[in-house]
Amino acid sequence: MALDEAGRFRITTKLADTLGQDDAAALMETIPPFDWHQIVTKTDLTNAVKDLATKSDMALEFSTLREEMGIKFSQVDTGFARVDAGFARVDAQFDQIDARFDQIDAGFARVDAQFAQVAIRFSQVDAQFAQVAIGFAHVESRFFQVDAKLSDLRTELHKTLRVHFLALITTMVAMNTMMVSIVALLR
Repeated sequence: MALDEAGRFRITTKLADTLGQDDAAALMETIPPFDWHQIVTKTDLTNAVKDLATKSDMALEFSTLREEMGIKFSQVDTGFARVDAGFARVDAQFDQIDARFDQIDAGFARVDAQFAQVAIRFSQVDAQFAQVAIGFAHVESRFFQVDAKLSDLRTELHKTLRVHFLALITTMVAMNTMMVSIVALLR
């Protein structure tokens, strides 16, 4: 198990108490800061060298690899050419779609213009309705004035009719009295 810096410092401090600072530092320098299984031995190196092929074998391998890669790259280039052609077709279709969207946008612009005209007409109608409302308010005010005058006239008419009715009754009573007096005289 590899020691981290905190572990190494802790061990160095304990060793310094026992051995002294210089000896503790010298001892800790002999312990690598990584795991022991990471150290390469001569046997490891010998086995690795045996696994490597000779230079001529490697040159042959690289030559074969280059040929295979050349074939693969040419196949990839052919594939890319087909992909490029496919993208060109897709681009042409997008151009057609863009043209259709432009037509649709122009149609929406015409509809927007018509809606703007309708909005102007509605504003004009609203203004006319406002004028009609003002006219109705004026007419209603006049009706209230006429109604007030009619009420005053009715009151005046009632007073006049009452006075005339009383005068008529008085006249009738007086005529009745005269008739009674004439009848009494004639008798």
